[in-house]
Amino acid sequence: MCLRFADMESKLGEIDRGRAIYSYCSQICDPRMTATFWQTWKEFEIRHGNEDTIREMLRIKRSVQATYNTQVNFMSSQMMKATTNATISDLAPGQLGLDDMKLLEQQAQQLAAEAEQDKPKLKEKILFVRSDTSRSELAELAKQANPDEIDIEDEDGDDEDQGPEGELQHH
Repeated sequence: MCLRFADMESKLGEIDRGRAIYSYCSQICDPRMTATFWQTWKEFEIRHGNEDTIREMLRIKRSVQATYNTQVNFMSSQMMKATTNATISDLAPGQLGLDDMKLLEQQAQQLAAEAEQDKPKLKEKILFVRSDTSRSELAELAKQANPDEIDIEDEDGDDEDQGPEGELQHH
C-alpha cells in the first residue's frame, strides 16, 4: 500500500511527500524479507533524488536492518535458553513418578519451613513503660511559663489610628 501511495505522490509531482512515505514505511520492512520495497525506493531516489538522498536511504536501510538483526538475535537466544533449560521431566513426563505439581508443592513446603526457622523468636510480649509522673505533675509542667513564648495580642495592629474606646481619630 505504501508503494502505491508513494508512486501516486511522485506521479503528482510531490517528490518530498513520496520520499517521506518511503521513509515511514521503511521502519516496518525488513531488508531481508522485503527486497522489492528497498529496490523500488532505490530506483525512486535514482530518478528523483541526488547523492545525499540516496545516502540517507542507505543509512535508513542499515539502521532498520540492525534493528531487525537485534530482534532476531534476541528471539533466537531466548529460544536457545528455553531449550537448554528443559529438564528430564519436561522431556519425558511421568517417568520419575512425581508430577510437576507435587515438585512445586514440596519446594513451597521447604521454603515455608526455612522462613519459619529464620523468624526471630520473641521471649515475651513488649509492654508499654509506665511513668512515675502523676497527672497533677504533668498538668503543672504544662502550666509552667515558657520564657521563649511570644505574646500576641488579639487587638488590631494600628493603635495610632484608634482612640481609647477603639474609635477612629481624625488628624
